[in-house]
Amino acid sequence: MPQRALAHVAPPRNEIRDSLAKRFTDLGTSGTFVGYKVEDYLIVASDKERSGEGKLPASTFKIPNSLIALETGVVADPDKDVFPGTA
Repeated sequence: MPQRALAHVAPPRNEIRDSLAKRFTDLGTSGTFVGYKVEDYLIVASDKERSGEGKLPASTFKIPNSLIALETGVVADPDKDVFPGTA
């Protein structure tokens, strides 16, 4: 007969850091940072309200994906096939 096994996993803790929020306000912009420290089960955020809202990543993924493509050699020449800005 199958038996159940339960693992005790600590729930994640949350920490709001005003020092992170200050970076956005110092630049005159709004935004939020959310990071997760796996070994500590700790969620670190810059803004309690904004960090709980769902947002579309939109163009924010273009920057790291472009850097990853260049770093891994998927794109060999960064000046080849430059998008002119219109379809």
